[in-house]
Amino acid sequence: MNQQLQNLSSSNALKVYQACNFLESATKSLWVDGQLASPNSQLNVDQQKLWESLLKRILDKTITTSTFWFGGALNGYSGDNVYDRLLSIGLYLIEVLSLQDTNAIAFFLNISKFYRHPGEFAARLLANDERCINVLFILLKRSEFVEKLETPLWQDVRLLFVEVFAQIRFDALVLLEWMQSEVIALALINRILNDVKQEKNWTLWKKAFEKSKFAELSHANTYAMIEPEPQRDDVVLKISELAVDIVYDKEIRFNDRENINRKIPQVCPEIASKEAFVKMFSELRSKLARGDQIVHFKTEKLLGKIDEFLRMIK
Repeated sequence: MNQQLQNLSSSNALKVYQACNFLESATKSLWVDGQLASPNSQLNVDQQKLWESLLKRILDKTITTSTFWFGGALNGYSGDNVYDRLLSIGLYLIEVLSLQDTNAIAFFLNISKFYRHPGEFAARLLANDERCINVLFILLKRSEFVEKLETPLWQDVRLLFVEVFAQIRFDALVLLEWMQSEVIALALINRILNDVKQEKNWTLWKKAFEKSKFAELSHANTYAMIEPEPQRDDVVLKISELAVDIVYDKEIRFNDRENINRKIPQVCPEIASKEAFVKMFSELRSKLARGDQIVHFKTEKLLGKIDEFLRMIK
């Protein structure tokens, strides 16, 4: 662990990337274990100091974007991937250490600089299902805390959820697959349902639908036009073959230019609306009730919560 902490401060991109991978996995396991453990389970003094030390290093890394690995790829290692990992590492540590102090505030303020708006943040999260689900779970739990910071990214946590759902096209099957494959997904869906069934929170959700970048979306053009590429030299492969003591040379010429207009189908996000959200949970209820897929959890409580939500909004 100490070696990974040192690598986090390295000037070597590969070492930083590997350290972030290791530390994300370690802190995630610690956090997940805490979610599944008894409420009285606590860190010992040495563990507390270790994780506090790591959080301090994470804070140091998120203070400035001038550090070499932010803002793009370097030697094949994407800066985006690094601070996506820093985001989840920091959130896991804040939860494990139960922080609501200046360190937690500093982390949320610093990390928000690396995501321009909730739509971009949602797209980055969806690059990794497990990270997406865990981060959403923590942020909804901490919504009142982070929204007080009033930054463009954190001013409305529920807007982030709407952007995520729009980008998965409010597809109930995605939710079902998440619950099948990710440890925290069922708890996340339950937390969302607990949130929306409170009238004051449902009002916040409805406002988030209106503010979403996908609130108005035209599906008229669902194709991207690929224009012919400009003229360029063919790719030439030269081959020499030896037959007894005679060498034969030949070349193979490849033309890899696009010569015609092509239409590439695009997967468009769904229009963000209260109706799409309600339909998603209605379809999820139907799939669970019909037993479309074998699930590893009892569905009665979840079905009850969905029914309660659907009755409330009628």
